[in-house]
Formats: sequence, C-alpha cells, structure tokens
Amino acid sequence: SLQEMEMKMLERPTNIITAAFILRVILVLYAEWQDANMIVKYTDIDYKVFTDAAHHIFSGNSPYLRSTYRYTPILAYMLVPNITIHPAFGKGIFVLCDLLIGILLYKIIRMRQPSITTKYTLMCVCGWLFNPFSVNVSTRGNAESLVSVLVLLSLYFVFKKNIIIGAIFYGLSVHFKIYPIIYSI
Repeated sequence: SLQEMEMKMLERPTNIITAAFILRVILVLYAEWQDANMIVKYTDIDYKVFTDAAHHIFSGNSPYLRSTYRYTPILAYMLVPNITIHPAFGKGIFVLCDLLIGILLYKIIRMRQPSITTKYTLMCVCGWLFNPFSVNVSTRGNAESLVSVLVLLSLYFVFKKNIIIGAIFYGLSVHFKIYPIIYSI
C-alpha cells in the first residue's frame, strides 16, 4: 500500500535522497526535452548567462564580456564543463547542491535537536527535498542551491566548533551572493 511505502521510505535517509535524486534527474531530462521542443523554455535564463560566461572563460576571456553576467567568476569556471562535457552539467552541480542541503539539514537537526526522532527529522528534510519550489529552482539551472549549501556548510561547521572552516564557507557564500551577509548581523 501507499502508506507502507511511505513508512519504508522514512526508515532510511538514503531512500529519501535517492528518490529526491531520481525526481531531479527526471526533471533535468524533461527540461532538455522542453527546451528543444517548446517555445516556453524550462531552463532559467540565468543558466544561459552562466553558460555564456563559462564559454568566455573557456576561450581565455573574462566572464564579464557577457554583459549581464553579474556573478562571481568562480561560478563561470565551475560551469566550463557546460562547454566541454554537456550543456546540462551545471544543472547537475545545482542538483547535487540541492541534495547536499537535504543531507546537511538532516545532520544539523540531529546535532542541534537530538531528542527529535529520525522519522520526524526525515519528514522535515522531505519538506526541502520534495518542495516543488526548491526542486524547480535547481533543475531549471538557478545557482541558489549553491549559495544555500555554502550557508548551511558554514552553520554546520560552526555548530561542530570548527570556526575556521565555517568562516571559509561563510566567506564563499557571501562571495557568491551578497545577501548571506545579513546572517552575520
């Protein structure tokens, strides 16, 4: 029954991560089809901007030759495989970051609230991993999951009392987008 399947899913974090991964792969594949066959594209317009900047990097130029590129050059370097391997490579990075967010949420909840049951913790993690908004953002090629994972990594390491590593991840998160600076106020 459906209820038994749900209960089995909530027994192990790997079951949930695997299901979330499969869902995202299906949507990335669907995005490839929709982008090739429909007028309205699934892929975020910024993904094209990222890829153009990566192409400039690959050609030995500045990513800022793409007039609307307003991101860190690190992102352009990370997406050079969009040119050399496959145009959806960057979406894979964003999807993996999205899944890592789920893993970090699990670890942080277990670390900070050990009295919460594993089942309840996994239900909270499912709130992220199966939220249509977060699934859509990463599979469309938006880099927000990268920024979010950097913020969560900084929290994770601060909670583990490894302030230096936490500060490095926090600095990277602010470097990628300025808004995480508000978390230090």
